[in-house]
Amino acid sequence: MTIVHLAGSCTMMESQRLADELIKAASRPRPLVLIDMAGLDFITSNGLGSIVAGFLRCRRQEGEMWLVGPRPAIHELLQLTRLTALFKVYDSLDAARAAAVSRPH
Repeated sequence: MTIVHLAGSCTMMESQRLADELIKAASRPRPLVLIDMAGLDFITSNGLGSIVAGFLRCRRQEGEMWLVGPRPAIHELLQLTRLTALFKVYDSLDAARAAAVSRPH
């Protein structure tokens, strides 16, 4: 399991760093990548695109990417963009870790 922490604003410049980090994390066989969004205040469309690209990479590797702890405004954005239909969303890292324990290997 890899946890990627996001905090503050994920702007265009930050989205490339995020994309690189997610590609690296998603390149393992059957990866489980948790994106901790608890500290995230703002994300651009580039940032969302980086997350979707990481998700697709995880799928190609027969893995999963979950979103964790988005604040209300970020959660609303995820709903508006219908990304909640793609991703499992957990309220906390503890909840995501508990779900990971029961994940089939």
